[in-house]
Amino acid sequence: MVNNNREIRFRIAPVFAVTATVLLIAWNNGPFFYHFAEWRLITLYSFFQLGAAAYICFLVCRAYTTQPLRDWRQNASVRPFLICSVGFVFLGLDEILSLHENIDKLIHHVFFIVETPFTDHFDDFIVLIYGLVALFFIKDFIREFRKHPYMIAFLICGFLTFFAMVFLDYVTNSIETFLQFFKGESYADLMHKRDVYRMVEDSAKIIGETFFLTAFWAALIDIRIKKSKG
Repeated sequence: MVNNNREIRFRIAPVFAVTATVLLIAWNNGPFFYHFAEWRLITLYSFFQLGAAAYICFLVCRAYTTQPLRDWRQNASVRPFLICSVGFVFLGLDEILSLHENIDKLIHHVFFIVETPFTDHFDDFIVLIYGLVALFFIKDFIREFRKHPYMIAFLICGFLTFFAMVFLDYVTNSIETFLQFFKGESYADLMHKRDVYRMVEDSAKIIGETFFLTAFWAALIDIRIKKSKG
């Protein structure tokens, strides 16, 4: 088991190294906030990580059984990873297509809601619901996830980072909300500080995604090591 853990650590370490490199580039190269805008480095890297996590979950399903998809749903070991794969695909689409922001706009349009500092946070609550739904499913899969080293620890780190991101998103989403937390500075200084916090928020997002990605990557490595040793 010790050797297995050492091999898992060795294989997942590059994932954290890549994320650290991306963050260093985003924070220290180009104009201020440039890499954090839509369809720039951070958004694209987030999309890549979520897609990679979905694919790795799919590979875990394949590693457990070669049966067709319709039979995977009946396999207690496969089902959690299949559901997580579908979830990561949805989150990847949300990241690149801004689905939760568009749902926010649709709610305002359909129900004729006038945008206020409160209703401006609908998209924040939608993201929070994503996390709560994920927790609802994962709590039923703990038994399967505990079979693999590092999975639970990485998932906990991922959720803690996710909820920190949600809080930062709430704080920075509207200037009215931001002013509730930060006062006594010039408007220009406040806007700069808000952009910095938005950068921290997006950094927390991809760090959280890295924890989720490595959690499932560690599971896949563990399964393959055990199969190779018979």
